[in-house]
This record gives sequence, structure tokens and C-alpha cells, in this order.
Amino acid sequence: MILKYVSNDFLKSVIYFVLYIATCICILCITNNIYANDDYLSSGSLQHKTSSTLTCKKFPPLFKDSKNNKVVTIIAEVNTSLISVSDSIKSLQHYSFITDSVDYLKNIPGFSMIRNGGTNNNFVLRGITSSKIRILADSGEIIGACCSGMDPATAYIIPETFDILNIIKGPQTVLWGPVTSGGILQFRRYHPHFNSPQIKTCSSMIVGSNDSIYRNIDSILGNKYGYIRLIGNCNYSGNYYDGNNHPVHSAWYKWSADAILSFNFRSNTFIDINLGQGNSRVNYAVTGMDGLCFARESYGFRIETPGINDVLNSIEIQSWYHHIHHIMIDSTVSFVKNLSSTLIPKQYYCCSTQCKTNVNDVERSLWGSRGFITCQWENFQFYSGIDIQINQYRKNTQLMCDSKIHNYSLDSGIFNEFIFNMLPNKKIIGGIRIEHSVVDIHDDCYAVYYRDVTYPAGFMRYEGVIYPEFLYYLGVGVCQRLPDYWELILNRFNDNIKSKNLIFQLKPEKTIQIDMGAHLKKTKIDGWITSYIGYIKDFICYKYNNNVDSNLIQDNIVDCMKNSNANICGTEMGVSYKLNDYWLGKSNISWAWGINKDNQCILPTIPPLEGKFTCQFKKQNYNLGILWRLVSSSQYIEKFLSTFCSYNFLFKKYTQDILHTPGFGVISAYLAWRIPNYYTYTVGIDNILNKTYREHVNNFLNNYDVTQYNSKKLIYESGRTWWIKAEIIL
Repeated sequence: MILKYVSNDFLKSVIYFVLYIATCICILCITNNIYANDDYLSSGSLQHKTSSTLTCKKFPPLFKDSKNNKVVTIIAEVNTSLISVSDSIKSLQHYSFITDSVDYLKNIPGFSMIRNGGTNNNFVLRGITSSKIRILADSGEIIGACCSGMDPATAYIIPETFDILNIIKGPQTVLWGPVTSGGILQFRRYHPHFNSPQIKTCSSMIVGSNDSIYRNIDSILGNKYGYIRLIGNCNYSGNYYDGNNHPVHSAWYKWSADAILSFNFRSNTFIDINLGQGNSRVNYAVTGMDGLCFARESYGFRIETPGINDVLNSIEIQSWYHHIHHIMIDSTVSFVKNLSSTLIPKQYYCCSTQCKTNVNDVERSLWGSRGFITCQWENFQFYSGIDIQINQYRKNTQLMCDSKIHNYSLDSGIFNEFIFNMLPNKKIIGGIRIEHSVVDIHDDCYAVYYRDVTYPAGFMRYEGVIYPEFLYYLGVGVCQRLPDYWELILNRFNDNIKSKNLIFQLKPEKTIQIDMGAHLKKTKIDGWITSYIGYIKDFICYKYNNNVDSNLIQDNIVDCMKNSNANICGTEMGVSYKLNDYWLGKSNISWAWGINKDNQCILPTIPPLEGKFTCQFKKQNYNLGILWRLVSSSQYIEKFLSTFCSYNFLFKKYTQDILHTPGFGVISAYLAWRIPNYYTYTVGIDNILNKTYREHVNNFLNNYDVTQYNSKKLIYESGRTWWIKAEIIL
């Protein structure tokens, strides 16, 4: 209950003061060349801990040749040696026209996109929605603020500003906050080291279809005592056109700026300070409201002391703060002519007596901190620590001028994780976490709700090696996920709830999941496979009204949230074969399945079978690639419960046509030409055949005017799209 007395302004004041002092110290020490140890820095002891292939070099991989820029996507927790995909954020840029983080993720097996508009799209991983996946930016969690999911966490992450993407599939680690059934996405930046003063700059520009123009610059100034890294980008795109040359309401404008200050305080201690801001405006095709504001303020602080002694490997303390401000406004309002403007005239605020439109104004503040130690005893490696996160949500309502709905929550946990190398080719990895969560919902218009709960999570995994080329693993994990704020607050509309505290009758999700996989790597062939099977007790889903007129769409069709039970399973596999020194072929396939055991219906967020085939030709400074994406048709047209659309949401006479998604195949290609040392030019065409298609988990109606729903227009993906990218490295 004490969370409500935490002042947001006080937290900001403390953060600003700490950052100011730390920045002054950092700049002073860098300019005066103090507290450095040449031998230590040159030995590269300050290294990234995630994996041997993720080891930090002397400068970020952004400024290196892409062929040496291998960053892995991992199956399990970040200390594992098992690899499922070998792609970095930079290497993924070649495949298609990138607008946001989801465009990166959809190139990785297991991910599927949910189209909102031109950018700020959503995704599912193995059929699990993004709200059930923990998303970290430089190890600090970031969450959207909109109750309808119009601002997913990925909307506030600019992928070009990060160097590495770690994907932890399933409950296979306890290091990064409350464990979730879906897994963890971790966008991180390298910590580079310099033996001598250097200035590196990478600048790029992309122009393409739909009047698109992307500008990005990444500069770093450093020496052996630390570095300053400045990153900025400004992007714009107009409405895109589908394969039938029909415009889709999807124009957008986005900018961001980040600064990273690092100081090698002592021979075995470094401090990182992160500061960032960003904003955007996005037109949405899936709703009658457009995103007018996606403002982000981010601050972070990390201090790490590695290589202390033979037993205590490292100590790390980290803090972060994210403030999200999101505004949705009726798309019929035309007062903003320039997409770069996010200002609302006074008469459009909901608090104004002249308010004649719909404005949804929400904010979220997250403050978190974690500290842990790493120990090593012969064949036993141990991680132990604690973390805490305070989450504050508020919403300006239309009922009263100064009325706000507040949500305060606190998550704190104690975690221990170990790696035991039994033999040179066998190891056991396990962990346990005890989580304590407090939820305090203060609704000025309704009541006050409070919950205090403690729950465990853990996993155990066995990894083995058969010859150096073949690795395999088998693991099991259990976890719980508490209902989030929107799931709880929506439950108050349930007519069966007679007492205010019964809003918490929605039970936590409880997951037990088995993961298994293998990886084979030889001279010319590199193949991997990963599978999972799980049971989710008290799976949270929407319950919809059954009293929907077949000729009308009611605004309030959601009754409440409810618990059900679900079974899930699936597999992803891939293989690459090097024909010779120039030709490389890749392919992968992903399949997911899930069923609601209460009504024996397929979970609607389960994507259909999907495969990708890639052929690359590399010779000297030239790189040519062709990607063929194939997706099977979907037959999920029965009545079911859905987070994104329900049987009753659409016209019953059109349900079969709309919910059935035909299969499709899309071909894309790119050509990259690198001028040694400085320039790289890339030309690409996506959807070369101008195919008209739509994603299965994207079944929203395109027209947001109720009188036009009879047109049955759906949101189709972009048609033929060309793009040109120029990059210069100095």
C-alpha cells in the first residue's frame, strides 16, 4: 500500500541528480586520463557475459564487417552454449524493409506479426502473445501503457540503436525478473573497449516506397578510460499499398535519441549510464483511433566489477527507469496536418468542457533495480541476486476533469541459478526464484483493490555433447504469471462480481513446459531443432457476450476475463548448407499448436505452419540474397475465445470467409555492394510478385466506420516495396 505515496517527481529528481553527478565524473575522468590500467584493458577482461560468441570487442559490431558480426539467438538462458539461430540485429537488416522491432523478429523462426499499421506492430512467439513475454531494453523491462495493446513494448524500442538480440524461449532462466511462459526478449548493447583514443561513426539512410525515409547515426568517442556513444534516428513513411494497390491507413513518424556514457572507474570496475528519449505518431488501420503520442524517457545506470578473485567472478548492480506517455485520438480528427506534430489543441482534451472527440491519455512509469554476484568453484558456477520493480499506471478519464485511475504494483524476487559441469561434455543448469508481488489498484470512479502474493518458479536442464559437432539438451520449467492490470480492471465489469475484492478472482496462469533440442554443426552443414510441450493451467482469455445482433456490432462485446486450461506444443528447425565459397542455402520451418481444453477449440493466436528458404551469394564485396517465405492456409473458423477477435465480433454471415486465411508465398530479394573501409549500398525489393495476402493472427477489419463493415475489407500486407540503403562508416 505504501507504493501510492511514492512520488514520481521525487524519483525523477533523484535520477536527474545521480545522472548529473555521474556524467560530470565520467567526463572529468575521461579528459584527464585517470584511473586506468593499460594491461587490464588490453587483455580484454571486461567482456560481455552472455556467450563466447557474444564477447565484446574493442568497438561495437555496428562498425565492423557484417560477416564477423555474429550474434546468436539462444534457446535457453544467456549462459548456454546451445544455439538455434545465428543472426544479429545488423544481419537481419538485409532480408527486408525494416520499420520496427517486429520486422526483425518475424525473420526468426517461431515469431509471427500482428499488423496494426505501418509500424508499432505486435507479435506472437509460439502462439503466445507479447503481453505474456518479458521484453528488456538493456536488461530493464519496458511495457506499453494502452489497455488495448495499441502501444506494445516493441513500439518504444528502436532496433537500430541496439547491437544484440537474445531470445530466451520458454521458462528456462530465472535471472531476468518474474518468469513467463512465453520467454524473454533482450535487446542489449555491447560494452566496447579501446586501447587508444578513437572516434567511430556509422551513418545510414534508407529511402523506399510510400515516401519512406529513414535516417540513423551512431557515433562513439572513446579511449582506454571510457567512452561516450550517441545514437539518433528520425524516420517517416506514408500510407502503404497492398497487392491490390489499395491504400492502408498507416502513415507514421518516429524519432529517438540515446546517449551512453561509460567510465572505467578502476582497473576492474566500469560504470555505464544510459539516457534516452523518443516519440512518434502512428496512424492505425485496426481501430478508429490513431496513436498521437508514443513518448519515452529512459534512464539507466550499471556498475560492474568483474574478475575480483578466483571464487567471486563479478558483482553487478543495475537500475533503470522508463516513463511512457501514450495518447490515442479519434482518427476522424484532422487538426494535425503534419505527422511530426504531437500537440493536441486544448479543446480536444477530455478534461475540457468543449471535448467533442475521443482521446485516450495514459501513462506508465517503471523503476527497477537488480544486483547479483557470479561465483565459480572448479566445475560449479553460481549466480545469485535480488531484483525489484515498481510499476505505476495512470489514465486521464473522461468522467471527471481531474479524475485518474491509478495502478501501483511491486515485484521483487530472489533468484539463484547454477551451471554444474559434471564432465567435459555434460552439464546441468538449473535455477529457482521466489517472487513477491503487490498490486494496488486505486480507481477513483469505482473502488480500491489490493493483492499481495508470493509464488515460486524454477527450471532444470541437461545439456550434452556427442562429439564436438553435436549438442543436445532436455529441460523442464515451471512458472506462474499474475494477471496484468488490464486483465484485472476489465474483470470488474463481470456481473457475477458482487464484492470489490473479487476482482482478483482471476487466477494466475501456471505453466509447466518441457523443452528439448539439438544442434549439429560441421564444415558445410549447420542444423538445429528445438521442440516444446506444455500445459497452462488457468490460462487467461477473454469471455465475450453471446447476445450480439447479427446485423450490428456492439461496442461493449467483452463480458470479462476468465480462466481456462490449455495444452501447447510445437517445434522449430532449420538447416544451412554451404555449397562452396560463394553459395549458401538456408531453410527453416516453424509449427505451433495450442488447444483450449474447456471447449476443445484451437487457440486463435496460434499461427499456421510457416517455412522460409534463403539463397545467398557472396563474393568479395558483393552479397546477393533471395528469400522465399511460405505460409500454409488456416482452417480455424469455429467458435472460439480470442484475445484479438472473436466469432461474435464479426458478422456471423461473414465469419467463415474472414477467419479462414489462405496460404501464401512471398519472394523478396536484395543486393549489397560494399566499398572497402567506408561505404555499403543495399538495394532490395520485398514481395516481388506483388502478392495480396494477410497474416492469420491479423484478422482485424480495415474499415473502422461501423457503417462500412459490410465491405469485409481486411488488413492486407504491403504489396511490392522497394528500398535503397546507403551506409557510411568512418
